[in-house]
Amino acid sequence: MNWERFADVVDEENPTVTVLFGVLLAAMQTTLSTVLLLGYVSPLFRDESPGFTDWRRLLGDGVRGFVVWFGWSAVPLAILVVWYQAHLFTTWVGGRYADTSTYLASVLGTGATGYEARIVFEAFEQLFGGVAFQWILGEPGQLPSIEAIAALETRLLVAFLAASLLSLYLFPASFARVAATQSIRAALGWQVARTVFRVRYVLLWPVLLLAWVVGVAPEAIWLVWKRSPALAGSVTYEIASVQVPFDFQLFVLDVLPVGVVPTPSGILEVTALLVVSALRFGSLVAGYAILRRAVRIPEKDPARNVTSRTDSTAPPDPADPTN
Repeated sequence: MNWERFADVVDEENPTVTVLFGVLLAAMQTTLSTVLLLGYVSPLFRDESPGFTDWRRLLGDGVRGFVVWFGWSAVPLAILVVWYQAHLFTTWVGGRYADTSTYLASVLGTGATGYEARIVFEAFEQLFGGVAFQWILGEPGQLPSIEAIAALETRLLVAFLAASLLSLYLFPASFARVAATQSIRAALGWQVARTVFRVRYVLLWPVLLLAWVVGVAPEAIWLVWKRSPALAGSVTYEIASVQVPFDFQLFVLDVLPVGVVPTPSGILEVTALLVVSALRFGSLVAGYAILRRAVRIPEKDPARNVTSRTDSTAPPDPADPTN
């Protein structure tokens, strides 16, 4: 994608500022930033120029897009919660939210952000994890064997992957329809069904998924690296201070904080986050640009539909000297 085409799917007036702001939103990793990013790409499906200027439109489109994403991701994430409880039982993982669950939850964040998928997964786990664990154990006093729970874990993993694949295939078409009509009711309907069975959509969907994975995979790896014991125990910043003058030494502290100075590990963490966020924003925009092509109905060749002027039924041209 050259710069002219890239500027066409960002802000035509000031693409550099738009990209910088998009990278900042991707680095924030909040629900609000996810909503704004989804609202940013929505105008692509209305043949409008995207941008971060109309905040009311951004929030409206973003909330609708977020609802569509959540609706298609809720069932796979619920299955993942049950799988995680079985995984804890069979492996006796001491820490919460092992790396495996982080990677699996990030799968459903390809169309939004991996952070949001992990947040929803952790919320589901807090709400329904205990119920799922009791369901796995079965009746009181009848503890199932490790082999039985391991077999259940395998079946749940297969069910999660199948549900995630179905969700990732249907969500883009549903999102595109909602973004084009600006109506949440369009998320399910005959138009979405027609789109997912169209040859163009079937052929471009793997390319779309690959574009999103380019941004999600480094994001998940960065999070696992950040949660690693080596980095979690390191100091990322230090407080710079100055000595308090002699007349003010009646205070409890004899130094005055003046700022925060990042440590080398903190600089490395922030730099890695910015690089990952740039990849995430670029892959998100590229993926939705591909989706716009996938859901667009090919226009017929105008040359085939133009009525020939030499047809006997065509009206005479007054400017023609032969008439």
